[in-house]
Amino acid sequence: MILDTLENYPLYTSLHPGLQQFFEAFKQCSPSQYPQGKEHLEEEDAFLIFKEYESKDTKGALMEAHNQYWDIMYMVEGEETVYVKPRKQLKTIVQEYRESGDAMLAELDEDCTPVRLSAGQFLILFPEDAHCPERECTRKQQVKKIIGKLRFAK
Repeated sequence: MILDTLENYPLYTSLHPGLQQFFEAFKQCSPSQYPQGKEHLEEEDAFLIFKEYESKDTKGALMEAHNQYWDIMYMVEGEETVYVKPRKQLKTIVQEYRESGDAMLAELDEDCTPVRLSAGQFLILFPEDAHCPERECTRKQQVKKIIGKLRFAK
């Protein structure tokens, strides 16, 4: 897992040749310049999902983990908590990994690490990082967030 601000993105572009396009797309977005839906990027198997929602409490929340895609989250407006835990340490698996949705699901454990994702910050989550996004920090609030999906394995 990597949490940082957009101004430091050059430190991470060497991790994968496809990362640069995500950071360039993030720089083009602002609360007033915010597209809707899904956008495919130039790199094969890379896309953006633009989401607007109200952060939620943890009641009934599930962790997720992926095998094929990295999640690159960028908070455009607002803030939320993303709970993170090493995938191998999850206690109760609710749904084994399914290739069709590239996800396995598990109950949100009490010992997960809360990570605050605020406007201007990005979070890179790897397959080892089970995560539960969209949770409130101190209160529910409207957020605008971009979720980048970058395939790293076929």
